[in-house]
Amino acid sequence: MHFKRLIISNTYMAIAILTSGYALATTRYSPIIYLFCAAGFALFIIRTATSNGRINPRKAQLALLLLSSLLLPAVAGLAVNSTIENAFSFFKLALALTFGAVLFLSFDFKNFQNTFCNAVFAICIISLPGYLLTNFTDLLDNLPVVTNINEVEYKFAIFFISFDGFLQYRNVGVFWEPGIFATMIYCALLADLYSENKASALRTTIFLIALTSTFSGAGIILFILYTALVFSQPPRHGKNNLRGHILPIFAIILTACVAALYVANTQPEAYTYLERLAGKLTDPEDTQSTRLLSPITSLKIFLEQPILGWGLTGAIEKYREINDEIALTSSSAYLMSAIGICGILFTAIPIIGIARAKKINFFSRLTLIFAFLFIANKEPHIYFTLSYALIFFSLETSLKDGSKNPHWPPIVKIRPS
Repeated sequence: MHFKRLIISNTYMAIAILTSGYALATTRYSPIIYLFCAAGFALFIIRTATSNGRINPRKAQLALLLLSSLLLPAVAGLAVNSTIENAFSFFKLALALTFGAVLFLSFDFKNFQNTFCNAVFAICIISLPGYLLTNFTDLLDNLPVVTNINEVEYKFAIFFISFDGFLQYRNVGVFWEPGIFATMIYCALLADLYSENKASALRTTIFLIALTSTFSGAGIILFILYTALVFSQPPRHGKNNLRGHILPIFAIILTACVAALYVANTQPEAYTYLERLAGKLTDPEDTQSTRLLSPITSLKIFLEQPILGWGLTGAIEKYREINDEIALTSSSAYLMSAIGICGILFTAIPIIGIARAKKINFFSRLTLIFAFLFIANKEPHIYFTLSYALIFFSLETSLKDGSKNPHWPPIVKIRPS
């Protein structure tokens, strides 16, 4: 029975990963990917029916409340703007939200945390050798190449995906871009950091090496935030004391950075990218302007029609009318412009969940809130099932007494950059 539960839990998490930034979700295969959510929901219904309906009634009420709060405005938007594109967007949102509820109802948070960490660790373990083979050998040159809607090409092997061409030095894991992989790794690091179990120095090291291999500007910021959280924690004796491992871990990270510089020296295109990445950090005006203007633009659209919004595709059309040159990066503001005032729940619930996590100190809570806002607004995560699962867990946490909260607050979007 335990083995059966383990298989089902890992199946649910695999579906969640597939529908939270998987590379093929930005290709013509996208409808197939999201149908896995429907298959997961069917499995959940079958399991519930054959186990005498053992669902926590409080969790079920919370799930129905949040589902109706987010889906009903989207239905209204679909009724007003009943185009094929809007119907397809609603279909994806409904599947992502519903399967997020399935994850919430199927896991307690501790098991969800452990299963997620194991999944991200497996992706890192698989991707790092693949990353080395791609950059230093020609063994993977014959992998099939798929092209996404933005004309980006990937070498595709189901469990390992890399950019084709000069971007292959950036490790994407199985995701459509390195920033999402960096976000997933950061969330897994947090899960280990705030777990009641003893954190593994080896696993933390693998996570940080994989984070380095993404060559992601967002990854650098998340690494700094993670480091601040490690040192803001009081030492734990006999439990989860990462401070005792911090020097050897950072020594390994330094080694990884030296290896990254070697990649840059052997590939001129990689060196060119490093120059661009350094420019983002030393002169971030262009990047910051995009990150700031995107939510401002979406908020202007929201204020024009704040009750029900413009619909999922209507909000994008309005956004392009205002400024087609600014990439839509803000999940928080876009959802408000798309479904109206209820869209604020996407951002407000996780923030409340952090604020009520009384077992972590005030500085850590502020850092986690900043990290969440950074992740939620650096790229759109509207159709990520893991995002909605964490919102459901955050809602449960925010309605509990703060002293009963788990050590790791469900506060970061896995959004997957």
